Amino acid sequence: RFRPSLPIHRDELRNVGMEHQIDRLCSPYVKKHLLERFFGHDWMRVKNRFFDDDGYETFKFKQGLCSEVEIEKIVEREGSTVGYKSKEEMIYGLKLLINNVVLLRDDDRPHEAFYPRIEMWKTTSFQELPGDMQNKLRNLYQSYFYGRQDQYWADAAMLKLPPLLDASRMMVCGEDLGMIPACVKGVLEQLVIMGLKIQRMPAPGESQGKFGNPDKYPYLSVCTPSCHDMSTVAGWWEEMPAHLRKEFWNVLLQRPGDPPHKFSTEIITMIVEQHMWSPSIWAVFPIQDFLAMDNHFASPNPRSDQINWPPNPQHYWRWRSRISLQQLMQREDFSSRIRQLVEKSGRLGGY
Repeated sequence: RFRPSLPIHRDELRNVGMEHQIDRLCSPYVKKHLLERFFGHDWMRVKNRFFDDDGYETFKFKQGLCSEVEIEKIVEREGSTVGYKSKEEMIYGLKLLINNVVLLRDDDRPHEAFYPRIEMWKTTSFQELPGDMQNKLRNLYQSYFYGRQDQYWADAAMLKLPPLLDASRMMVCGEDLGMIPACVKGVLEQLVIMGLKIQRMPAPGESQGKFGNPDKYPYLSVCTPSCHDMSTVAGWWEEMPAHLRKEFWNVLLQRPGDPPHKFSTEIITMIVEQHMWSPSIWAVFPIQDFLAMDNHFASPNPRSDQINWPPNPQHYWRWRSRISLQQLMQREDFSSRIRQLVEKSGRLGGY
């Protein structure tokens, strides 16, 4: 959950007729059919080791199994309960179940204050609620993330950010991507903090299609075609659904017909040039995107060039460039090409 934030109070759940469902919404939702889905015909062995009965075809985790850490310890120590399931598959299924909740309890006021889980509608706990309850929870979710916090978070930002800005001469960029409350834009503008613009993640209201247009980025921003938490431009091009690739090809790159499925150095160059010519005060590029502009430097497997995989908490950053600094220095034509892009776009001087 976000800290600090204003929680959903018990009175609010009472007012919409859901006070009696608090335990159901806050506890991991485990039913027989879910155990069968994750663990197959040997689901009973899993049930007997990790769960106690809690009513008709409903189960609760045994006492002491209240976190992912405890589950991992047991499975790593005892191995898989199901012979044809690996330890990793066991841990994955049990983690999904222990996180199958709609509301999170407040640590200090567990019976009075609650927080909606992000994207709660993706859980089976939410999906198997009656339609009217789903609608009420969606309204509370919308209020929590996009209403009640706005002024509270804006006031907190105005207390915390000015001292940070005054502590250094460095230019500050705010990562205003993803779930962004309405107050963020105003706070960044008031404090003259740059925003972050990533073409494949346009902010609401900043694009008519699925992609941001670098030509229309504000001066007070940092633009980049990719970052460490996502695929490179080459990887993104090849993983994009066909209809989106065609939209990008026809609209953003202004090329007719159908686009090639595989990336090319020409496509990467066009996207890099778009960002170079953007009004953004800074244009920042992962080195993988520069290397993909050259046939000799481009990776044969763009997927392997992604530095971090956010969905995998066990992943660690281990990307290494296939090209050495000595090889880059020997390719004066490549360095000259990058320099020409910087010069022509007016980015060689100061900002």
